[in-house]
Amino acid sequence: MNRDLSTALGELADRVERSQRAPGQELPVGRVAARVRHRRRIRAVTVSVASAAAIAVLAVGTAYAVRPPARPAPPAHTPSASSTSATPTPTPTPTPDLVVLPSGDPTLPYGSCGSLADTVPVPAVGERYEAQVRLSEATAQAGDPLAVESWIAVADGGGEGLLSIVPGSGPALTVTRDGVVVATADLYQGHEAEDELYDAWWGENPPTTYVGSIGLTVCDDGHGATSGRPLPAGHYEVRAWGGVTSLGNEPGETYQGRSLDELRALPVAEPLTAVGPAVPFDIVGEAPDATVPEWSTVPFDAGPASPLPACGDPAPAGPTSPAMLSLDLDRFPSTAPAGTELDVAGRLTYAGPDRIRAGLGWWVEYVVVQHGVVVGGVWADQVDGWVQGVDLGRGAGMRLESGAGPLVGCTSDTLPAGDYTVIPLVALTGWTTRPSGTWTGGDLVHAVIGAPFTLTLT
Repeated sequence: MNRDLSTALGELADRVERSQRAPGQELPVGRVAARVRHRRRIRAVTVSVASAAAIAVLAVGTAYAVRPPARPAPPAHTPSASSTSATPTPTPTPTPDLVVLPSGDPTLPYGSCGSLADTVPVPAVGERYEAQVRLSEATAQAGDPLAVESWIAVADGGGEGLLSIVPGSGPALTVTRDGVVVATADLYQGHEAEDELYDAWWGENPPTTYVGSIGLTVCDDGHGATSGRPLPAGHYEVRAWGGVTSLGNEPGETYQGRSLDELRALPVAEPLTAVGPAVPFDIVGEAPDATVPEWSTVPFDAGPASPLPACGDPAPAGPTSPAMLSLDLDRFPSTAPAGTELDVAGRLTYAGPDRIRAGLGWWVEYVVVQHGVVVGGVWADQVDGWVQGVDLGRGAGMRLESGAGPLVGCTSDTLPAGDYTVIPLVALTGWTTRPSGTWTGGDLVHAVIGAPFTLTLT
């Protein structure tokens, strides 16, 4: 540092020291600090309000489908004559993609995208019908499909019989939020399936249960909804519904040989709508894209079919997958007291193409094997109505309750203590691939056999 600069700096320091010591010339530290704090408060409040506004716009845009207003263009920047450098261009903040839901239109027909949940269906609601939907889980991850079981039945099935024409593809499904339909689906994914006769004779003929998954994506209302986007997190309801035709209380044999169109033209035919209650569920999380179930083109393999085993038969080999159906247990015990009741539920899954219609027993049954021979088990009563019709999509799992009962021996009411092999199974009476396969079945009842497990009775 040269001498002139050193001298100048020294004189400046002396002047500052004298000004601080001179009476009435103290630096206004309190006022300066207060002014700084005041400016900081103003800046903090401004930032907080701006941040809250940004969060509110984001929340409204994603959850309630409100498009944010367009921002006014900033005034053009005119550099002054003394400017020597250009003003830097600010980097825009990325705006998250907004999910716009249908806003609701009371003029739309029942069940259509953007319609209201309380719209009156046309034709009128059939009071004797019920369209039901059941969920395996009450919470779904955003972007994932929703597993459902649905069916159309006669509500007072325990009363007099009723012959009806029902959709061959099962009920339609709507997903609503705040009373507006925001997603629509059917388990056949738009594939045509011929309508069918359903003869509900005094509650002894259960309806076909349709099992599969639906994509949780925004439907297209034609008015700006972001169709195909995953539904955002929130609370929703799913409903089942479908058009039916009541043909009165005559048994099905009365109309044998007539086409469905001929039946619809009968004076007794009455078009109605079957509707069901809303079933709540929640979507959680976020997802950029949604997984929508698709029909598979894998080749169908009927595979070997095993007959239902009986006492004294050799132990059936398992597991087996006739018609590409498989049975898995939720859990199973390793030990139990002799004479105990075996109550183990299972899940039936289809791994083939398109969909399959099958006649199945209602419960998981069990055979007990010792030394390679069937010595006992738990068998369901095979009486009228013991078979149900199910319509399964690829990968769909249907829960089957246990045919709970005590393990009985072939020659006694109870099995003695010892080590046994227990083989789970479900009866299978026939099947057809959907929507255009032919029925395979006959007098022989087959079995879908699950993996065996060891059980020690004490």
